[in-house]
Amino acid sequence: MAGSTTVLVTGARGFIGSALFELARKEAESDLDLIGVDREEADLRDPDAAARLLAKIAPERVVHLAGKLVKGEGPNVLEEQMADTFRAGTVLLDAALGAGVRQVLIAGTIDEFGSQSGVLSPGAGACPVSYYGLAKSLLHEYAGFFARRAELRVDWFRPFIVYGPGQVNGNMLLPTAFRAAKSGQPAQFSDGSQERDFIHVQDVASWLLAALRIQLRPGPGGLHEHHLGTGESVAVRRVLTAISQEFPGARFELGALPRRPGEPKTQLAPPYNATEPALKGWRPRYDWRSGIAETAGWWKSKDAL
Repeated sequence: MAGSTTVLVTGARGFIGSALFELARKEAESDLDLIGVDREEADLRDPDAAARLLAKIAPERVVHLAGKLVKGEGPNVLEEQMADTFRAGTVLLDAALGAGVRQVLIAGTIDEFGSQSGVLSPGAGACPVSYYGLAKSLLHEYAGFFARRAELRVDWFRPFIVYGPGQVNGNMLLPTAFRAAKSGQPAQFSDGSQERDFIHVQDVASWLLAALRIQLRPGPGGLHEHHLGTGESVAVRRVLTAISQEFPGARFELGALPRRPGEPKTQLAPPYNATEPALKGWRPRYDWRSGIAETAGWWKSKDAL
């Protein structure tokens, strides 16, 4: 595509990756040539495979969404996280440096902050309590080290609770609730008094498109952190109640499960404040109420789910 910026997107068939490609098509982003890959096409844990991929595509920028989302304390979880989240990320960064990539956008996670509560600013110190948060925290440090030394800009973005149409798999709160509500099967939850910041996946995708237009300057690019949320905290039980009201047959049992030990009371993104002109105009379009209603409509339209 003449005059366009070539962008490699890992994890392209995942939840956020699919939303990114959908929004780019909808908005006819002719200046961005997005090229998606998944695990079947390139094993990012393999340095040779990653180097071949970067040499073949020759991207100017990379969006790294691939990783292992599995959580818990099972015997293989740490091994999987270190291989599929940490090692795959470091291998991709090494290949990007070798290929002369100028910008890498990497999906972080609020799990990096563990049990910390309140408004979580990008400068808050990491204190992970899950293997997933640990692997992401280590990758964050690795990325920052090379971003300070090389002509590479790393934009580390942490979406808060991402949800929206298309989020079917996984044991996260909202897809679990929507699956149960649609099927009419009973689902047990904690009391839901904890407050979270819920951000629609299309708002995350729109931020990514904006960030791919950041003007790159000569010299070390540095590591830039971004927290993506609406800035509104809402009790989880209010969101679950809104979902159950969309599905008359929903059978939610709030308070049937204990809260996780050390689970923070509130985790909220600060108001988004960017200095780069490309990002100054970004604001979430969805509040949680309209987003949940739209997502419920999507679930209702899917007979096979």
